[in-house]
Amino acid sequence: MMFMFGKKKELGIVEILYRNLKLLRSINKARKEKEMVYSIAHTSNNFTYQDARIASVFALYQQRYPERRLERLIGYLLKDMERLNFEKTSSIPQKFEPQYTKYQSRYDKLKTINLLSHTVRVFLISLEINKNVPDRFAEQVSLLALVHDFGKSQKVFDFVGESNNEKHNHTSAKYLNAVMDSMNEYSNDFIASMCDAIYFHHSANADMKPEDVIENEFIRMLNQCDRTAREQELRAINRQKLPQNMLEIEDKESR
Repeated sequence: MMFMFGKKKELGIVEILYRNLKLLRSINKARKEKEMVYSIAHTSNNFTYQDARIASVFALYQQRYPERRLERLIGYLLKDMERLNFEKTSSIPQKFEPQYTKYQSRYDKLKTINLLSHTVRVFLISLEINKNVPDRFAEQVSLLALVHDFGKSQKVFDFVGESNNEKHNHTSAKYLNAVMDSMNEYSNDFIASMCDAIYFHHSANADMKPEDVIENEFIRMLNQCDRTAREQELRAINRQKLPQNMLEIEDKESR
């Protein structure tokens, strides 16, 4: 019996480079995942922050929720905002602008707001507006408010992103899943409920069938916090009173 072996296909330089880049990216992701697991394993509830403003935000969170169930997770994500240089990232990076073409003039203004300032504003709003619901539920909404835009960080995308066309909320959900899973403190159902809320909170922009879109109270309250923050930012910009490079710990407009 004769076996016929086809001539081995020679790879072009472009395909070789692509495969090498893909391999390097996989290696880099594995390294970052290992580093994150190690970091989480050595994380306690006694967080220290180089940025005093973030430390103040963490203190406000602790004051708001006397019986905290997500403190280690919230504290870790706040620390991530320092590590990932959120202050040097736009809250609407250029690569995500196609998601907002319907509101182009509005987002031309809002993209001057950095990711740290916007994320903290949404988080602080969540601490204020959910006082009429049980703290356990409200704290979960605050978690969503904190992590909803993490996918806009290039470093987060480099870790969990899969496609350059990936929506930032999808990347945020993947990152939250990776962090929560590494902590080994939460059930799969709880992780899924939090990640689904992040994944679908921009459902109108998602390329999916209507029957596949999830809508629930988590998403409604998260979007309320996000929308309120953007409205405050837009009003402040229009009055030219928003300090572009400063983090506002207190929302003076709501007083």
